Amino acid sequence: LSETGLLCGSYHFFKASVDPQVQARVFLETIGNKIEDGEMPPALDIEDPSETLTVAQYEDAISVWLNHVEQVTGIKPMIYTGGWYWEQLKTLNNTSRFKDYPLWLSSYTPNYGPMFGGWTAPTIWQYTEKGSVAGISPVDLDYFLGSLVDLWAFARMKPIEAGTTNTSKTKAIQSRLAQLGFYHGKIDGIFGPDTTNAVIAFQGSKG
Repeated sequence: LSETGLLCGSYHFFKASVDPQVQARVFLETIGNKIEDGEMPPALDIEDPSETLTVAQYEDAISVWLNHVEQVTGIKPMIYTGGWYWEQLKTLNNTSRFKDYPLWLSSYTPNYGPMFGGWTAPTIWQYTEKGSVAGISPVDLDYFLGSLVDLWAFARMKPIEAGTTNTSKTKAIQSRLAQLGFYHGKIDGIFGPDTTNAVIAFQGSKG
């Protein structure tokens, strides 16, 4: 979690022509072989237009990467893809082998359905590639299909309480409260009296 309140994560574009064990090792070395609490699960992007494997070979290669990354990090990865790719006979022929992995769906349509690959709904839906946020345009935009509590749990966010622990989540809260004019202290990640009072003031302003 950054001080802006944005959840961060790591991502790998899967190349079907490259040894999946090598890809997994390079990915893990890049992220330091761990996923911190407060980071999104690692994402495997599956949409390589140049792949020439059979469906069975492709499935096995994907499985190698997913299993190796999960074994090292202890975190189940999510899969980024779209039905336009997954359902093709020459790619994965709509396999349901990976339906138990969280799906980050790429679908630039008014609704995310129809679903494919055994998934009933995405965990995250990337609904446009032409979005706009402060300072960036165009940019991909996404929905998380769940509550804020669900999102924090997905990123293994630990609850915070008043105390002296320095956490990125507390920094994000302090930063946002400062932007709103409720907090005037140091952005230090320490949930002390000033932060507590700012939270109470903010809550009071919202009734």
